[in-house]
Amino acid sequence: GQVLVLGLFVVVGLFMVAMTVANVGMMVAEKIHLQDTVDASAYSAAVVEARYMNLSAYINRAMVANYDSMA
Repeated sequence: GQVLVLGLFVVVGLFMVAMTVANVGMMVAEKIHLQDTVDASAYSAAVVEARYMNLSAYINRAMVANYDSMA
């Protein structure tokens, strides 16, 4: 009879540990998913900025070439 009470406490404790491990696993998976999303967003913004800077450089080169041909 006394072992049954002790066993109940052990089972409840193991269940709580299992739920904690499962919860931590879900939180880590969600954090990884969120980090992937943030990385993709940052990469996309960097690509847009790089394209703008390349276009600006091409326009500057064209203006210099135009000024050289006028001179």
